Amino acid sequence: HLAVDGQGNVATINSVGTSRSVDVYQPWAGVTSTSVAMPATGGSGVLPAAAAGSQSLVGRFVPTSDRSWLRVTEANDGVVRFAVDTAPSGSVRQGHITILGRRITVSQAAGQTTTAISAPTVAYGANGVVTVTVRSTHATPTGPVSLRVDGGPSSTATLAAAASTTAAGITTHSATASFNVGRLRGGAHKLAATYAAQATFTGSSAAGEIEVMRASVRPTLGQSFSAIAFGGSVSFTARIIAVAGGAMPTGYVQFYRESTQIGAIVRVDNDGQARLVTTDLPRGTHRITARYLGDGNYSPATSAVIVHSVR
Repeated sequence: HLAVDGQGNVATINSVGTSRSVDVYQPWAGVTSTSVAMPATGGSGVLPAAAAGSQSLVGRFVPTSDRSWLRVTEANDGVVRFAVDTAPSGSVRQGHITILGRRITVSQAAGQTTTAISAPTVAYGANGVVTVTVRSTHATPTGPVSLRVDGGPSSTATLAAAASTTAAGITTHSATASFNVGRLRGGAHKLAATYAAQATFTGSSAAGEIEVMRASVRPTLGQSFSAIAFGGSVSFTARIIAVAGGAMPTGYVQFYRESTQIGAIVRVDNDGQARLVTTDLPRGTHRITARYLGDGNYSPATSAVIVHSVR
């Protein structure tokens, strides 16, 4: 004879003549959890094994489910295996498996995600590349991810599976997308990445920056005459050449005689040139240089020396 109480304990009553004995089994003593969480992507789960020595329940006590998307696939000697379907987009749902009076809640919701931005520093004139990574401990995230630079228009790319990592027994699944943000002006640029909620994943976002270093230039320096009489006029012209594909340099140039400034600073024109005319050079041989003071895209730089003589 068999008897089952509300806690899932099983008793067998043995009869031998007028003698009676009772054996008590606790086939689900090992099931201490009252709930199990499953990812929205679906999959299979296992409830813990029962106490050693429990009797097989197959054919006698079949665990039951109260939801069509939650199915018991195996029930053997204290082990219950079950499977869940993929959850509908954005849904959060619960079902129950009942085992000898013990009720286990199985919940299913969209997998949580986190988003991160990686943007190596790039030199002005070169294309910037930004990598967006979306991670989840449930499964590998899929679908599109978008990126904005300085609050501008959104660009979209499709995630591709990347290597997973495991730490402290927890596996993190990753997917990445790369964006070519083109040639940005020098300085820091704000980045905003967004992973919109998918059928089986929650949405997430991240903010970051990409730093564009100012490019190096080397001004060239020319003169209208290499020698003049004292009190005569001479012009010095500095030219700052843009990097390939870059904007024309702007800003100012300061001219020097050895370490002494010659005149006031001169604005760089639309052709990338700055021209100084002077009649104030003293007699002697002078080493002339031009110092470009830089702008947002180009670093300060000094020209090579030219020699000028005043008789």
